[in-house]
Amino acid sequence: MQALAHPVFDTQRIFRTVLEAMSRPARPRPFPVFPKSLPEPFSPVLAGIALTLCDGETPVWLSPCLRRDNVLAWLRFQCGCPFVEEPEKATFALVCCPSELPPLSAFAQGLPAYPDRSATVCLAGLTFGQGLSLRASGPGIPDEAAFACTLPGGFAEQWRANTTAFPLGVDMLLCSADSVAGLPRTTRLDVSNQENASCM
Repeated sequence: MQALAHPVFDTQRIFRTVLEAMSRPARPRPFPVFPKSLPEPFSPVLAGIALTLCDGETPVWLSPCLRRDNVLAWLRFQCGCPFVEEPEKATFALVCCPSELPPLSAFAQGLPAYPDRSATVCLAGLTFGQGLSLRASGPGIPDEAAFACTLPGGFAEQWRANTTAFPLGVDMLLCSADSVAGLPRTTRLDVSNQENASCM
């Protein structure tokens, strides 16, 4: 059974939302449509992104809590994507919560001649408007924007290293229960104050 009622139209809506999130970073966007009949502990937003972006030519790395038979079977059926054990071999990384996020340096950073060969890390289990308080700046952000999210401890330092490596580095999609925010590698983040985040 298809996870989306209208797969072609629904994935187009999700894709537009993801594009908007990446072109206007650190600004959460309401997710337009949610998949049904999801295996635990897959979040609807993370699953919707996987349905839209992952296919048979995009190796996927899963964080430990998603490495379950029911999740693997669902992704194989819905997306046909191959799975990899090593983060650096993944085109997309699906991470169920902040506590399971590996160091960003563990993922594919791209090559000087091919910076597009880097990974997109999709992190779920977040809440916007709480946790780590940041000031975001860069392309797509007029001046700077306030951004708060329950990101893991030490994230700001990792992200600073990620942006410093431009044009190499990972891009990220941050997922709450009903929204998504983009963090392309061009976005700079400065800490206002820091609070710890936990797996939800």
